[in-house]
Amino acid sequence: MFPCREVLLRLVRSTCIPIASVDLLEDQIFQIVIDNVDTLEQVYFAGGEPLINDFHYRVLDFLRENNRRDIHIGYNTNLSILKYKNYDVLDYWRWFKKVRVGASLDLIGDPANYVRYGAEYCDLEQNYYKIKDTVDFHITSTLHLMNAYNLPKLHKHWSNIIPESNISFNVLVSPVE
Repeated sequence: MFPCREVLLRLVRSTCIPIASVDLLEDQIFQIVIDNVDTLEQVYFAGGEPLINDFHYRVLDFLRENNRRDIHIGYNTNLSILKYKNYDVLDYWRWFKKVRVGASLDLIGDPANYVRYGAEYCDLEQNYYKIKDTVDFHITSTLHLMNAYNLPKLHKHWSNIIPESNISFNVLVSPVE
């Protein structure tokens, strides 16, 4: 059997899966991390919002306990928060040698608050300034009906802050109906 070098952790609690089943799945995934801690090169957290997921911190704590600061840590996040319960994600990110944060950002200003209900755009931008010297920061925007006319504004704003090569776009193609 080949050693595992990369783990993608989609941290989503589906309404279709009973919580007990999700916890079992998390235990199985955690066992994969344990079994491969010496060969892992990258762990990527996505799905839901990983920064407010206890399992995310469980994995990071385990990697720290095993002195695996060389593992590349990656994220897909809305970057709405940096502190959750007793966790400060910046304390973790400073410990690892390479952290790449991909922010899902479709609009800027008040329209962003409408599309990503519950998240405040100003918090995201403030959080960027808190992490910019600690992580490799990227933005991925998804083109959809609600932001089609505003993407140039987003691009212009952020390309004055981060390298233009760190901004990418996807096109929403579903649902079809």
